[in-house]
Amino acid sequence: LQPFGYQGQPRRSVREHAGCADAPLAEGILRNTPLVMRGCVTERSPRALEWIAEYLTKVAANQSSRFCPDHLGDYLAAGMPYYRNCGQLPRVLLEDVALPEALRGVRDRLDSAVLWTGNVSYFGKSSPLHFDPNENIMHLLDGEKHLLLIDPVESVLLYADFAAASFGNSPVDPRRVDMRKYPLVSKAGIWPVRLRRGDALLIPSGWWHIVTTQRGRSVALTLQFNNLLKKNYEL
Repeated sequence: LQPFGYQGQPRRSVREHAGCADAPLAEGILRNTPLVMRGCVTERSPRALEWIAEYLTKVAANQSSRFCPDHLGDYLAAGMPYYRNCGQLPRVLLEDVALPEALRGVRDRLDSAVLWTGNVSYFGKSSPLHFDPNENIMHLLDGEKHLLLIDPVESVLLYADFAAASFGNSPVDPRRVDMRKYPLVSKAGIWPVRLRRGDALLIPSGWWHIVTTQRGRSVALTLQFNNLLKKNYEL
């Protein structure tokens, strides 16, 4: 039983662009293809790279939501175990992040602005194999993350039946793939991505992904938005 990606899957390359030009991002959204933007956060949102514990405590210590009732400040004081701050971030934090042109008018109506922070003491921590129904731009503010992306056209190879109870998730355990139970997994093409501090990644709607946070401190911000906003882009 080996992690997902060690079953002989064909490998593809995710398109990359240096910096934050809007045209490549617009093309990725319109064509539903992922895009790595190297140094995008560093170029347009340098203040977000300063989201250290002291700053987050000062600005957002009392933030919580009905999904994540713990205050962010209590979590930071505990030494940053792995945590997802579900819910809208305070305006003062979102103002540190430069949004793509088509999103600047809907800053307060993003579907989800989620802060992921953690301190992984050994090896890495991986997400389930899943997809998000909306577009997703991941900003890596500190640390390193490795991702495997899978095109939604290959959903059948991931044994996804899209039943209401399992929508967005695959029954395949990405940490220990049972090839006797899920033999088609070996045929699913994978798109590996390595993100470092200052990079951003467009994960289009419906693209399957596994996110592995590498050892050490990690801070990431994911901005999800409805794909109806595609009409705001022009190539």
